[in-house]
Amino acid sequence: MRRDAFEEYALVTSLLDYGDSDRVVRLFLRERGRAGAFARAAKRSKKRFAGLAALAHGPVWLSPRAGSDLLSLEQAELTLDVDGFSDPVAMGRGAYVVELCEKLLPEMLPAPDVFDDALATLSRVAAGEGFEALRAFEVRLLSSTGYLFDLFPDGAAPFFDPVTFSLVDGHDERLVPFGPLLQEKMGTLAASPVSAPVELRLEEGRVLATVFATHLRRMGVGPLKSVAFLKSLARGVG
Repeated sequence: MRRDAFEEYALVTSLLDYGDSDRVVRLFLRERGRAGAFARAAKRSKKRFAGLAALAHGPVWLSPRAGSDLLSLEQAELTLDVDGFSDPVAMGRGAYVVELCEKLLPEMLPAPDVFDDALATLSRVAAGEGFEALRAFEVRLLSSTGYLFDLFPDGAAPFFDPVTFSLVDGHDERLVPFGPLLQEKMGTLAASPVSAPVELRLEEGRVLATVFATHLRRMGVGPLKSVAFLKSLARGVG
């Protein structure tokens, strides 16, 4: 291993084959944020790159590459809950979590809180949890990145306004009913670890999904591949 190699704890967000034996790996590093790495001979060396797969996580050793934005992946000791993600729906939900990290977090900007939330969410998804785990991650992501609106503005504010991305009073047809109970639950989700479940009714989950979809549009994020995959499964196509 190179003398300038450093150790990090990483979550693999995606892999791309390069040539006959190499791979370009997208990583979410706990202490350094998102990064790309070139893994030479990764398809041949299973021992040096143990467990290298999307959604796997664990210690990795990286080093700088002269003249390249990519790091060099020297070694990996990763693990993946194979049984938990053997179900296509669970795999799609896991892919959604890491795709959000790729789309919404800047390159090489540390986000250890988001990293920990992502791992906790993947653990819940692998254990068979569904929409509640994803909604919790979305709310925490809004909070961690500074985009969570004021949950308790002056006045009753029982509606969500997708235009102003805020809670408001009013009766305009564009407004989404929110209510004080969901205000409390969203506040609890924002302040609690993802690993601490908060019970959500199906309709409450739909409202929170609407809130986050609005945020994605405001951030200029286009259609997500993971969402398209999950929709295809729901239609019985995938």
